[in-house]
Amino acid sequence: MMLKCLFPEKVYTWLKTCKNSLNGQWEKGKELFLGSIYRTEMGKKLYWKRRGHDLFTTYGHSRGGQETLREVLREVRPRRLFDFGCGNGRNFSLYAELGIEEVIGQDISASAIAYARKRGFSNVSLFLGSLEKYDPQRHFDIAISNRVMQHLDEESLKKHLEILASLTDRIYINELTRNECEKRGIQQDNLGFYIFLHDYSALMEKHGFFLEKEFLVGEQSRRLYARRDFPVTPPPKN
Repeated sequence: MMLKCLFPEKVYTWLKTCKNSLNGQWEKGKELFLGSIYRTEMGKKLYWKRRGHDLFTTYGHSRGGQETLREVLREVRPRRLFDFGCGNGRNFSLYAELGIEEVIGQDISASAIAYARKRGFSNVSLFLGSLEKYDPQRHFDIAISNRVMQHLDEESLKKHLEILASLTDRIYINELTRNECEKRGIQQDNLGFYIFLHDYSALMEKHGFFLEKEFLVGEQSRRLYARRDFPVTPPPKN
């Protein structure tokens, strides 16, 4: 407002255009910087800390995608649940509704964990940091990966899956998959620096897990995997 008083209208409009352009270049520069370091642990932390507020504003109170997860949890009836990459904790209300006794929510984003903590669910404990630094005190009945693994590159995903497989006998995965995107003509290059496509069934098989149940929601699949030596009946291997 002060600038508008000090300068003629045309000069003020030019200054405002320059300011907006500089702001745009600054934002673009930040994205390029974050993209260049994203594959490092610190790069991921910086990126998701920055996205925390936007994601909370957009999805923080959304109940979308919970129908399938509710069906899975009613069937599995877990007492202890590990929420991998829990973000701002938008699924915590569902866990409370279903009476899950103990939930551990883990995320690398300090801003997301701050929002999750404000939800105040007594059955939830939060861990801020990489999964690789989590020291489990007990085994979980199920682990949830809800739009998290797709943000890990191949090497990071291998490490994280190995840890998840040691924490639980069942893993629920709701992620973009390589096969789905190929069917829809979506290429890796068009997804941005923070989304990676994986073949989850092949990766889970390497850790001794089989596809217990698949849920189709539109063109997307959501999958429940179980350990092969867990007391459920796996399908015969081809």
